[in-house]
Amino acid sequence: MKILLYCKNTEGNMAALDIAVEQAKAFNASIQMVSCILEKQGVPSEILEEAAQKAAKKMQEYMVDIFAPAGISCNSEVIVTTTSIG
Repeated sequence: MKILLYCKNTEGNMAALDIAVEQAKAFNASIQMVSCILEKQGVPSEILEEAAQKAAKKMQEYMVDIFAPAGISCNSEVIVTTTSIG
């Protein structure tokens, strides 16, 4: 079983990380973290790349500091998209 976790650097996200750990342990599941960067017209590609790198670094920190010590398998992916929800 896999648990999909959308990652943002917010207080709510930190609570979701804790819940994901509990659920992964309970169901012997792995975690797939995803973060999205919205590509807007006129934003230089360097800015988008920097944002994607920051998101990837933060998710790597979560993997090392939270999921690995709990013995939970975890992968992550940053998606740059032109589509906005809502």
